[in-house]
Amino acid sequence: MHAVIVTSHPIQYQAPLFRELARQLDLTVVFLMRQTPQGQSAGGFGVAFEWDTPLLEGYRHVFANNIATEPSPDRRDGIVLSGHEALLASLQPDAVMVMGWFPRGKLQAIQWAAQAGVPLVQYGEANRLSGRSLLKRLVKQFYFRRLFQKFSSFAVIGKLNQEFYRHYGVPASRLHWAPYSVNTDFFASAYRQHRPVVRRPGPWRIGLAGKLIPKKRPLDLIQALALSASKDKVELILIGDGPLRGEVERLAANRGVRVTIRGFLNQSEIVPRGYADLDALVLPSGEFETWGLVVNEAMTGGIPAIVSDLVGCAPDLITEGQTGYVFPSGNPAALQAAIEKLVARLEQGHDFSPAVRARIAGYALSQSVQGVAAALRAAANTGI
Repeated sequence: MHAVIVTSHPIQYQAPLFRELARQLDLTVVFLMRQTPQGQSAGGFGVAFEWDTPLLEGYRHVFANNIATEPSPDRRDGIVLSGHEALLASLQPDAVMVMGWFPRGKLQAIQWAAQAGVPLVQYGEANRLSGRSLLKRLVKQFYFRRLFQKFSSFAVIGKLNQEFYRHYGVPASRLHWAPYSVNTDFFASAYRQHRPVVRRPGPWRIGLAGKLIPKKRPLDLIQALALSASKDKVELILIGDGPLRGEVERLAANRGVRVTIRGFLNQSEIVPRGYADLDALVLPSGEFETWGLVVNEAMTGGIPAIVSDLVGCAPDLITEGQTGYVFPSGNPAALQAAIEKLVARLEQGHDFSPAVRARIAGYALSQSVQGVAAALRAAANTGI
């Protein structure tokens, strides 16, 4: 079979999946836009950069014609396609997998496949944690039930994603388990090289990795540590940059919280200069943190995580007291309590790493590949 995957732009998390799929399938990836270093900065990273690992090697790919006046994967009209019908038809796909349905360009690809009678697969991140007003729920009931009727199969990234599809009427028979993952071998190798086997004396290092933007709620973490009786035992490590960096630094200084900002780290640097010496990761995000792959990255090294209840990976990766802790989003006092529980366990000599590694082993790249390939083959064989 010839499978076509449609996605917004080259992304560091997706490239390993595409390379491994290309070993099993006749695959073409269609990118809907080209991202620029300046676009990365505007998207919240806070610095202009290009990823230092290859994103376009190891699989066949083409770029569609995006005619949006302000190209962006984060705006509804940031991807508007022209000539996509001829491009997709020329590829003669047996199945088309679209990764999500936002921005508009992805809906254009979905509409082409539906009209052309090409079986569709959906591989998105959505869950029901966000946008829970009555009006939004009513609109989504109508919209998603109609949209999902166009798809033959679905690749499911986790428990909340599975529940999302079932809520909107997708039969269980069309769901294929494809757990969300990072480049497992890459991170495991980096940890073997750079993570010390024996913990060095010093403060407990708790890290936040990601863009310093409102969605990630980094200020909640500063406030939680300021309240904590363990404040003097903890060094907060911030791995990332963004528009809230100045405010984070000012609040930490005012509240007496010890913070080291390591800034944006590219893929080759993320373990040796970012995660390697952490004792825990914290992801205090609010709405629209549909998964949180930084948790996968950290847990591959045996590092436990504290996440908010709006982080999509929580039901999959966090078992209270074993692989980490979950707290109510937007509640610094609850986050403080979780941090104190973790620090107390660490000071008692507890080693979280065996349980963490056992859990993340179920979310490996090989399992993602197997699930996505199964969804594509099912669609090509059966259609709707």
